[in-house]
Amino acid sequence: MKLKERNMGLKRNRVAGIALVVMAASAQATHLNLRGMGQVLIYPYYTVNNHFQTNLHIVNTQDAYKIVRIRFHESGHAQDVLDLNVYLSPYDVWTGVVRNVDGHANLISDDKTCTMPMYDQQTPLGNLSTTGLNLSTSYTNVEQADVREGYVEVIEVGNIPEDLHADMTGNASVGDASDMQVWEGLNHDASGVPRNCDVVTMGWTSGVGTPYGASDAASPN
Repeated sequence: MKLKERNMGLKRNRVAGIALVVMAASAQATHLNLRGMGQVLIYPYYTVNNHFQTNLHIVNTQDAYKIVRIRFHESGHAQDVLDLNVYLSPYDVWTGVVRNVDGHANLISDDKTCTMPMYDQQTPLGNLSTTGLNLSTSYTNVEQADVREGYVEVIEVGNIPEDLHADMTGNASVGDASDMQVWEGLNHDASGVPRNCDVVTMGWTSGVGTPYGASDAASPN
C-alpha cells in the first residue's frame, strides 16, 4: 500500500505522511519505509479546524485483492472514533476527505471502491458519498473538539484468495450458481465501478467459503 495525505485550507497546502512496514516473522523486522509504502500506514494528523480538510489517498501497489482497515483516532485521548474496511482490487486507489460539517468531523468519498460498513443509503454503491459518516463522540470523555483533529491508522488485513466465494443467497452454501467469487464482485468494470459490492455485505452476513472444484474457476489474473 501507499499513502498520501493533504490538509487543504485558504491558499495553504501541506503534504505529510509516515509509513511503517511490519513483518510478522519477527518484531525486530519492523522498519520505517521512507517511500510511504507498507502494511501499516500512519496519517500522523488530520484536522477540519480553521477551514481545513484532510484528503486521504490509499493505493494498492500490488496485483492482488486486499482488505484494508482504516481507523480514526481523536486527539484528546487517541480513542477510536470511526472504523471501516476498504476492499481494493489490484492497483486500485481509494480516496476520502475528512471535512467539517456543522462542527462535526465528517468522512466523505465519491470513490466507487467497496467499503464496509457500506454506504449512505441514498447511494447505489458501496461508497461514502452524499452525506458521509460523522466521526463518533460516543465516549463520555471525548468532546466534539477532540474529534475535529487526530490521526489515522491504515492496516492491511490481508489478501483475498482467488477461490473464495460469497454466499449470495443466504442459504448457508457457496456452491450455488448465483454465488460469486469475492474478487469478481470487487473487480471494476469498464466504467470503473465494482461489479457487485454485495459480495462484501453478503460475505459478512451469510458467509464465505470455497466450494468443491473452485480451484478450477477462472483466475482474476
